[in-house]
Amino acid sequence: MKLKSGVDDVSKEGYFSLSWEGEVAESVRLEMASSENFEAIERKYMINRDGKITLSGYGDGTFYFRLRDSKSNEVSNFVVVNVEHWPLDKAVTFFFVGLTLFVCLISTLLVCTRIKKTD
Repeated sequence: MKLKSGVDDVSKEGYFSLSWEGEVAESVRLEMASSENFEAIERKYMINRDGKITLSGYGDGTFYFRLRDSKSNEVSNFVVVNVEHWPLDKAVTFFFVGLTLFVCLISTLLVCTRIKKTD
């Protein structure tokens, strides 16, 4: 079993995809831990036969993932996923840019509608 990461360096949105090569048995689970030695498994995920899983809802931090076969106790390599959400100031900036564009669009539609009515 070989686990691959679909994340380039950092996930800015809190979601990411992981994939693996080859066939995996039904007893294989994806494990997540906060340290690379996997002393405490924090989450376990059932995986499908598609060879890929997308996970979401992660906060900022570093997360380690590996595959484990519960019958044979075989483990894969681990991959590291870093999650660093966009800073709040950028999110607020994007919001106000969108709001400005929305107000411009509505204003243009109202003005054009009034001009058409007067013609």
